[in-house]
Amino acid sequence: LIRAAIESARTVDQLADASRLLLPSLVELHDSSIPALHVGALQSAIVDAILVRLLKLSHSIESPVTHSWLMLGSMARGEPLPISDVDTAIVWADQADMDDPSEEIQESAMQILDRMEQCGLQKCLQGANADNLLFTRSRSSWIEVSRGWLLDPTRAGALLLSSIVADSQPLTQLALGRTITDTIRATTRSREFLGALLNFTLVKRPPLGFVRDFVVEQSGEHRGGLDLKQGGLAPISSLARWMAIAQGDVRGGTIDRLTRAATTGLLEAEEADILISAFKDIYQLAFENEIEALRQGKEGSSWVSPQNLDALTRRHLRESFRAVASIQARFQLEWQSRLG
Repeated sequence: LIRAAIESARTVDQLADASRLLLPSLVELHDSSIPALHVGALQSAIVDAILVRLLKLSHSIESPVTHSWLMLGSMARGEPLPISDVDTAIVWADQADMDDPSEEIQESAMQILDRMEQCGLQKCLQGANADNLLFTRSRSSWIEVSRGWLLDPTRAGALLLSSIVADSQPLTQLALGRTITDTIRATTRSREFLGALLNFTLVKRPPLGFVRDFVVEQSGEHRGGLDLKQGGLAPISSLARWMAIAQGDVRGGTIDRLTRAATTGLLEAEEADILISAFKDIYQLAFENEIEALRQGKEGSSWVSPQNLDALTRRHLRESFRAVASIQARFQLEWQSRLG
């Protein structure tokens, strides 16, 4: 029903009306006992359709050169939470016979992102947006900078930016949009880069304490809470991304990447099973938490208070965090021998 409404939209206002069906539908799908990761994949597909339709409806916004819009982050991996924002980037075709079109493309991107927010989709609050020149480059510039990141981790922003763009999915001009992932596959990743990237990746650790079960916020609006997204999902998805970059294959989402790592021997089968199970369980809990907030008309959040969880869920969450932390520690010691 939503896809039909999106495809039949002839104006941005009509598309915005269709987009408003998304969040209530996520609640209904959840209430129908569909697993959260399946609902998240559907959400990602619908957001993809909204953006593609929006770009078609925005053809009158001038752009001086052929370009590809990309979706980044959890949306690109197919595992967003209900209130996830939308990260975007642009790759444009090189044009030797014209002036640098970056300012014009940036201006058109700003207009389209404004329309995207009109459709109820929030752009990235941390700046990973197509109107940011860090994420809007020519094909040759993306190739140059991506290779530079993979060869020299000391470059400014190399670790953060290479992690962000590894999660990319082209929406338009697909061959052009695959420039970044093709470069990751074709470029030899130096041991220096992989070691630095792994240390950067393992900064994200489960919030476990030596005395208490969990490390929770001590002040502010989230006092007594822990962030299931940053403390639970990110340690697993970040490690899976590192493995994908190391192997030169960044396709798919977290579970796809962990499965490939087990197939190639980078992960032991038991480790992969533990990480996949933990990711599914934590994602389900985070998804339910946001759905419940939406149902009550509140602003969704991935923060949860352990005291509000039943004893079984709290114990299972603690065991998942411990298992993930153990695998992180073991992998940090053994990654070079595992890569061979």
